Amino acid sequence: MRLRRVRPRRLQGDPGQPREASPDGRLVLQKDVFQALREERGAGRAYDLVLADPPYGTWSELQPRLAEALPATLAPDGLLVVETSARVEPELPLTLVTSRRYGSARITLFSR
Repeated sequence: MRLRRVRPRRLQGDPGQPREASPDGRLVLQKDVFQALREERGAGRAYDLVLADPPYGTWSELQPRLAEALPATLAPDGLLVVETSARVEPELPLTLVTSRRYGSARITLFSR
């Protein structure tokens, strides 16, 4: 699973990290999600929108670590969108907004 960040509140970067910013300010950072979340939290960065789409079948092993790492990376009015298998109902220490099935997928929205 990789972290992708879009429209950061503050665009600061470590010159040693590969980064590609688009003209409209979007930034994609490709690296291990837990390493990236630690770094983003340590830098005090928070995001309005976070998308999490782990490989199907891995949610149960990733959920405890994501539950610890994601809330601190989400801005106060931020939205987390999680895609899982339709059979999985994600639980995180955030406010559940909605959870809907679309064929074999489930999209769950959380807010802080």
